[in-house]
Amino acid sequence: MDVSLRWWTLVGLLVAGLTGTLLWLIVSHTKPTQLMQPVFLSLLGISLAGLAIPPAAYLNRRFARTGWLKRDPYRLLRQGAEVGLFVTVCGWLQKEDFLTWTLVAIIASVLVLMEAFFLTRSDR
Repeated sequence: MDVSLRWWTLVGLLVAGLTGTLLWLIVSHTKPTQLMQPVFLSLLGISLAGLAIPPAAYLNRRFARTGWLKRDPYRLLRQGAEVGLFVTVCGWLQKEDFLTWTLVAIIASVLVLMEAFFLTRSDR
């Protein structure tokens, strides 16, 4: 694994660990007030974004073209943020009782198409 891929993996795991600890503190030591709900969803999104970086690093190392990290240095951060955004939006919609399988498929499709656009534009 490349040094910068190891760095991204380490940063992702550190972010996931820190925000996971904060999530645990919020869930176990606070009451679910109106303020804590967006804080919880934000920390959940950040934590899952950090957790998504190591698998994204492995998959990009395995399947992407050579030199992808130099052409698109923030690809792993973007892909992790997309996972965090997906979970946060789905969590908020579930909290408001609006989440359906159709909405999950639409949100996932939009994020996949957005990433496909970024990947095709970065190859130029």
